[in-house]
Amino acid sequence: MQVKILAGFFLLITSVLAGGYGGALERVWLFYAYQIDGLNDKSIQTLGYYCVKYDRAQQKCLKQGKHDLWKACKGRIGPGKRCNMNALLNQLGRVGTNDQLVADSAGKPLPQDTTDPDPQKTAENFYKYQENPAVFKSPGVKNWAPYQILKDGTADYVSAIDEISNVVAKTSVEVRLKAALAGKPLDDATEKLFSRFEETSRLIKTARIGDHGPYLIAAAEKYLKPRGIDVEREILDPPVNPVDSTRNWETVDWEKTIAAAVEAGKGTREQMEKLMDDAKKSFYDAPANGHTETEAEQKARKAAVEHRAAITAFTNAHNKAAGCI
Repeated sequence: MQVKILAGFFLLITSVLAGGYGGALERVWLFYAYQIDGLNDKSIQTLGYYCVKYDRAQQKCLKQGKHDLWKACKGRIGPGKRCNMNALLNQLGRVGTNDQLVADSAGKPLPQDTTDPDPQKTAENFYKYQENPAVFKSPGVKNWAPYQILKDGTADYVSAIDEISNVVAKTSVEVRLKAALAGKPLDDATEKLFSRFEETSRLIKTARIGDHGPYLIAAAEKYLKPRGIDVEREILDPPVNPVDSTRNWETVDWEKTIAAAVEAGKGTREQMEKLMDDAKKSFYDAPANGHTETEAEQKARKAAVEHRAAITAFTNAHNKAAGCI
């Protein structure tokens, strides 16, 4: 039943919207974005700042006496006292300054002050650490709050993704223009930061789509199979969740589904496109057959829409990042 599909999605959404392996990757993504923002003049940097006192009801950072509303992460790297990954993530909670998380592509530990942690292996370390019940009473990768890492950030997670990717895109334009005016190529270390940010954006996008896929496939099959339409699937790359080998990463291949249905004589392309749109709407926008939703079903549908928004945000972030390298 559609109700069960949505209910299942609601139960999972708290861990996959900004958690799970995708959420672990996002920590590495934030670190690369922070380093890229560090290429800007300090007066315009926005990443690595946290709100001293955030009021969630008013959705704003509150001033405390004479103290600044926003404080920058304090580290030990370079004259600017920049933060390493652990120090930066410490602002988000549940990470100690000496936890060994950063690793190379072979999974070997790297010095804490590395600027080039491997996204996948470091994310796997973070995920395993956060999921350890011997360490945390409430294990699992928790949501990160924008106001804990982004100056003028709120609790709006999706908007923060857009803003952070915009910072990176703008910085890319400015540092490349500066290098060009100086008649020099961009140095390898800076080029690597943008390359890593693009790589991590792509990995997050895949993780989000992969986590969302089973529920979208189930909903599409529920809607289309009674109408004689077989749902074609797209296998993602990688095809399996790196931290959970029981969870395949695949989603609906809408284009192949349309093409196969037309070839099978189920209708014209225009008719099949309309049918696919209706299938998506039945999952995201409105209950099927005029069904009046319960409160739980409404929450489930809202969760599905929010997860789709996160997928769109990281897809856009990856597209921008790919244009930066």
